[in-house]
Amino acid sequence: MKRAMLLLAPIAVLASAPAMAQSSDPNARSPELTMLNDVCAPWPNGPQPRPHFSFFTTTGNSTIAHTGLFPDTDNVDPSPVPGYNMNPPGNSMTGGNNTNPNEGGHLFPPGDSFGDDPKNLLPTVYENIRSCMGNEIINTVPSTPENPYNLQFAGDPDNQRPNVADTTPLSENLTRSPTDDLDVVRRHLLAARNKNDVNPAIVQRGIDILEGNQVADRSYSGFPVLHYNGPLKIKSVDPVTRTVEINQIWFDTHIESDTMYIDTCAVEKIGGVLNHETGKCDGGDWDDGEWFVKYNIFVLNRGHEDFASFPMLYDDPKEIVLGGQNQFIPNVSLDQTFFPMEEGFKYTFFIKQPPARFFNLTYHWGWRLHPPRVQAVENLLRGFTVDKLDANGQVVRDANGNPVKVDVFRDHFERTVFGENPRANEDAKLQAISMIGDLAPAKRMWTSLKKFKANSVQGNRVRAEAEEFSESFFDWSDRNELPRGISPDPDADVTIAYLNNTIYGHIKGYVNDAQVELTKWTERGTKVNVALINGDYYPHQYTLVDFGGMRGWENTFQNTIEVGGAGAWFTFGRIHWWPHTINPAVPAIVVKPAERPAADSSLVAHGMGAYRRIDRGDGGMLPLPGRKHQRSNIIGNDLPNELVGDNSSSDGLGRHNIEWEFTYEPGRRLRMYQFDAFHHDVAVWSIH
Repeated sequence: MKRAMLLLAPIAVLASAPAMAQSSDPNARSPELTMLNDVCAPWPNGPQPRPHFSFFTTTGNSTIAHTGLFPDTDNVDPSPVPGYNMNPPGNSMTGGNNTNPNEGGHLFPPGDSFGDDPKNLLPTVYENIRSCMGNEIINTVPSTPENPYNLQFAGDPDNQRPNVADTTPLSENLTRSPTDDLDVVRRHLLAARNKNDVNPAIVQRGIDILEGNQVADRSYSGFPVLHYNGPLKIKSVDPVTRTVEINQIWFDTHIESDTMYIDTCAVEKIGGVLNHETGKCDGGDWDDGEWFVKYNIFVLNRGHEDFASFPMLYDDPKEIVLGGQNQFIPNVSLDQTFFPMEEGFKYTFFIKQPPARFFNLTYHWGWRLHPPRVQAVENLLRGFTVDKLDANGQVVRDANGNPVKVDVFRDHFERTVFGENPRANEDAKLQAISMIGDLAPAKRMWTSLKKFKANSVQGNRVRAEAEEFSESFFDWSDRNELPRGISPDPDADVTIAYLNNTIYGHIKGYVNDAQVELTKWTERGTKVNVALINGDYYPHQYTLVDFGGMRGWENTFQNTIEVGGAGAWFTFGRIHWWPHTINPAVPAIVVKPAERPAADSSLVAHGMGAYRRIDRGDGGMLPLPGRKHQRSNIIGNDLPNELVGDNSSSDGLGRHNIEWEFTYEPGRRLRMYQFDAFHHDVAVWSIH
């Protein structure tokens, strides 16, 4: 049974959750965080100022969005704090009542973010970030000239060895990655001439890898390639050691983690205890102490990288109370470390954290392949307010007919999609996997192997199914291209596709194996069209966050070449972040789910849409040995490589387009941080 749901996010969770509408009027006035600019201490003694919310106009399946400007000295917004220059030289925009997207001010004059004098680069300050009231937020200086890894240590919290990690060599088998072993499966299937040549044990090994079942003598055992087990990826901070332990595997373009949410309640409040009935952390006063994340990073084949953990922090909620609620307001992000790692080793180290009430999420990433080498861990406590549902999935209403609201934790949408325990038994696992779209490359590999296991692949279908697995394997290996069955929107600058609880992406006219760049956006006023395509069978949300272009960034990281790092070569440090898709007056951007396929006598249903039979051959469709893999290859029989009506709703894919007009120059380190706030984890596709 489908469960109806209406999401409401009060301003208290503004920075952590997408807000749903009380009004769809794009000009509706809403609580503005610009009011804080008059009461907070000016940077660097306080936070950087906050702008107006973005301005949205949605018509049908398209949205036009203008990023917000800063308030000017007018009758609508009070005068800014002293020294807060809203109209620097070169700024032609004035006003700022947020009813006109072209009115308002800027913090910085126009300039070239990628030249020698980026105007949104702030002076480096080797001090902790400060809160609204000017109080230090401990553990927010990531690197200093004297201590390049200021927040990292090995040992344990009581016996710290700064600037280092403990390393443990991995055996050859423990260094093997899911890619290595799935490639063994791929080659085995391609070598089979008939069904009797297919080894059931090798087929089962592939299924175990994809499902995250136990695989002997592999570091990746228990890390599924299919992303359906989010409800089980919750860790709690130990109240005694004040530590939570996270395990990750790094390989090829992937970071996979055993943790998607951190329950910080035990260190957020004195005597803190989770209350699942109210969706709150019960306890005494706010806990002002530090806490720690212990990382165990298994660097598998082709996983060489510099480890970076990048938390997005709030301002101090105990200082900012609006409407009787403590507010969690965007403040600052920082690279906590930038530590070199080599494949074939396990790295163990700790990272010091600010008090837990500041914690929104931590974004783990590797610059060499970014995206897609990224994974996020979120604060379980910063959740959502939703309609209460009864046992039949119906909205509970009060005596006046209004929906009854209930607070839920941040894992709410993972649980509603994949179940409370998607690995409780085989049926629960299959139900959870069924929510993943059939065009997802990992799902296509899994579907092929399940056919082989069921002995349903006969005759010339053996070769065709082997080629289907092989093509899907290569699609899975590269999230910087759209997989077979999904074409880029020809009118969009950026096309992103939600599949397997992650995001595949494409930028028009840009090809780079390491990272993706939106080179057209260098100055304010640039318009960028983003096409959103949902291939999964549940809604996906779209969030866009600025990494310091609007509010400024600092280049604080030090030279780490002597220890094998690359910290001196990049603009790493702190950025003052801002969520562009947050506005309490307008709906969140949620892309409808894909429709499940229906069989047709003349069309073959595979994935969301009906595919035309464009080839009936049974082999010879893959490139010859030594040739580059081509995604345009047609694979055999009823497994063609494109959808009928790909640019219309008839393909069954959920679609939405959003055109951004950026009112500022981009930040140098990242232009667009795009992710799904309902299912974050690896559902990220960031653009440099």
